[in-house]
Amino acid sequence: FEVPDTHPKSPPARAQFRVDGPVPAALELLQSERIRGQAAVPMDSSNSRGNLGGMVTVNLPITANPPPGATQYNIALDVAGFAADKMVMGQKIEAQALKVTANNLGYQIKGDVRINGTPAALDYSKLAASGEADVRVQTTLDEAARARFGFSTGSSLSGPVPIKISGKVSDNKDVRLQIDADLTPAKVENLLPGWTKPSGRS
Repeated sequence: FEVPDTHPKSPPARAQFRVDGPVPAALELLQSERIRGQAAVPMDSSNSRGNLGGMVTVNLPITANPPPGATQYNIALDVAGFAADKMVMGQKIEAQALKVTANNLGYQIKGDVRINGTPAALDYSKLAASGEADVRVQTTLDEAARARFGFSTGSSLSGPVPIKISGKVSDNKDVRLQIDADLTPAKVENLLPGWTKPSGRS
């Protein structure tokens, strides 16, 4: 903790510290009154687990009641053994390792995850001034994965289907997504009447 110049009224200070601990405790901290409005995250402590560690830097004036926006922070965290029951679009998310960065402008959660048991690459970011989060997911859905997500097509579609999902999730849980599915490696057999193609054809 340092105060470079103590002469000004409400002198600027900087605090830097390392945090290590369980994810539920960190989420409870983010719900505290002082930072709740800026750091709302898409999960709560009751259905999340894992451990985190990282560095936090805070720039703040030395005054009893700092005005809104006077405190600036930067957070860089590594999260291990993470799981949240309903993090993105109501789906369970698990990850051996996640990167979390945050500052006054917003936050980003990024890493390789499992969504309902399906491996995927996740990029979830939200600006503090926005009521919507940007979501990007890349994955490949085989028959079993499609069935878990409710997209079972029986024998009409067989083989892996690479998927790219991008869109927005609002604070009131409205979801608007664009889905790009590459059917090249899949076999199509009357998915719609007359739709047939072998595996490997675009």
